[in-house]
Amino acid sequence: MMRDAVLRDFSTIADVQLICPRDIRLPSPSHCDEVVNIAYEDDLWEIWQREIDAADAVLPIAPESNGTLLRLTQMVEQSGKLLLGCHTEAVRIFGDKWLTFQHLKRHQIPTAESFLALDWLNQSDAFDSSIEWIAKPIDGAGAEAMYLGDVAYLTSCLASCADAYLVQPFMDGLSASFCMLSRAGEVTVLSANQQHILRQQKHLKLQACELNAMLEHMPAFELLAHQIGISMPNLFGYMGVDVQIQQNQGKTHYAILDINPRLTTSYVGLHQAMQVNPASCLLSLANQELQLPAFAHQRVMVNIEGALN
Repeated sequence: MMRDAVLRDFSTIADVQLICPRDIRLPSPSHCDEVVNIAYEDDLWEIWQREIDAADAVLPIAPESNGTLLRLTQMVEQSGKLLLGCHTEAVRIFGDKWLTFQHLKRHQIPTAESFLALDWLNQSDAFDSSIEWIAKPIDGAGAEAMYLGDVAYLTSCLASCADAYLVQPFMDGLSASFCMLSRAGEVTVLSANQQHILRQQKHLKLQACELNAMLEHMPAFELLAHQIGISMPNLFGYMGVDVQIQQNQGKTHYAILDINPRLTTSYVGLHQAMQVNPASCLLSLANQELQLPAFAHQRVMVNIEGALN
């Protein structure tokens, strides 16, 4: 979905030719000048390096898992080509949930309390056994391989994989996100979104993202985005930020759960929501200050199964 949305948006920009790698098990993309087919037996990284070398600009879209996004980003920077995604330092930190937690705490940006799973297991007797906890892969993308439950359940789940996980107290409330663009400390929030998350016993699954369903929280999201931009002055590109919103004694509290240094599912509906081409905005970042045209905040539902409403 993200691939096709990006190709569609960039295809409307004059003087842009598009090259896209394609896993041959997936449908071939449209709105593309050249499709590079990749089979199981091919050397994926060799092909990506060849295509990076042939391009003028590269937009990596990849999961943080196993350092994939970081490696791709480094390849683009080392090639000297125009990188349309976040730079290596941002991907290194925000692609790692533990480094993200430390970065946010260091800059006094509100976030969920987090523990390395190994440390949490060693001290689990000291933690509240009456609440639920959630374990996440340190470099995971989306809700993959998460565990949700009480202390006893997580202790069992983490027995053989604790070195790859962190643990947080599970936070009730509203699940939200916002899309942002950043350049040299300047930031713009593009949409304020509600995440529709289904709980399936001990797991969570993102079902849909509703762009601009949380506009009443836009001032708080803009403040958080500004704090993120200030915390990393060289920040560049598009990011999706996951936020948990809680009400406590009549006050609203915000905690950042995740910062995704790449395009996110929300991008699929962003053109329709903004009534402006987000690819043009992204491309302009490389050539000028962050001065975007006026854009709308229409409400758009992106279903994970592929429907756009």
